[in-house]
Amino acid sequence: MHCNHAQLEVSIQDSLTDGAARHLATCVACDEFDRFQRLITTEARAWRDEAPSVTLRTRIENRLADRQSARRSAVPLGWRALALGAGLTAVVGGVLFFGVPRSAEAAYQVMLLRVSRVATVHYTLYGRRSAASEGPLVKIDELWYKHGAWREKSSPDRGGDRLKLQAAEGLTYSHFDPTQGKVVTMQESAEQVSKFSVREIAEQFLGAPGHYDVRNIDPAAEEITVSSADGWSRVRFLVDPATELPSAGDKQFFSRSAGWVTSAHFEVEFNMPIPARVFDPADLEPKP
Repeated sequence: MHCNHAQLEVSIQDSLTDGAARHLATCVACDEFDRFQRLITTEARAWRDEAPSVTLRTRIENRLADRQSARRSAVPLGWRALALGAGLTAVVGGVLFFGVPRSAEAAYQVMLLRVSRVATVHYTLYGRRSAASEGPLVKIDELWYKHGAWREKSSPDRGGDRLKLQAAEGLTYSHFDPTQGKVVTMQESAEQVSKFSVREIAEQFLGAPGHYDVRNIDPAAEEITVSSADGWSRVRFLVDPATELPSAGDKQFFSRSAGWVTSAHFEVEFNMPIPARVFDPADLEPKP
């Protein structure tokens, strides 16, 4: 089963077929979509359904009538309808936006969902070669993704330079084999290239998230923090509120002597052009 079919089932059915359940167990992006759907359903069911006061309509009408009477002589007729329409839009918009604030976990799940729908990804991870290393962070991993293709470069002990491609005959995995002195390509058993996932990056460091927090830094930046259940480690995402996509982040652990210490930093670009050579197996050949 492919992603579009699995996500359709998640959207319209209370229970999943065996095929969709198996797909969610192996596809991070669709599992994120399922989590998001279940989260917003749970939050929506928690909203209170309270009937307005029986006198509310009368009080609103009387108040509007008083205001209109006071302004009628000063405001030309053509502008009255426009002003009333704008006022109603502001009231309704305010209720929708401010009446039900989303939780920090919902903000995190929305970010995951936005990431699962991007066309391309360029992700760079900065860290230390080992836990005992000190000094500034250095680039230890770089990844490019588009639908049907995944390229990742890292040191040999972290997997080296490798490439996964979706082809007509199935999924292929390529890497440079120094013992043979050439690029080697083999078939993989998976149906498709896994989508890039922010949740996977976070949970490799944290394990299952235990706490969520969100705060506005300024109009152009939002910070979403996901912490481990024990509170000793966290991942902070810097998010663009307009796109709800992260642009950078830090992986941190808590030290009793130093407070929060950054062990890794990552930067990510979405929906940017990627040169064709990046997904060419020939590019895996070591450069002189």
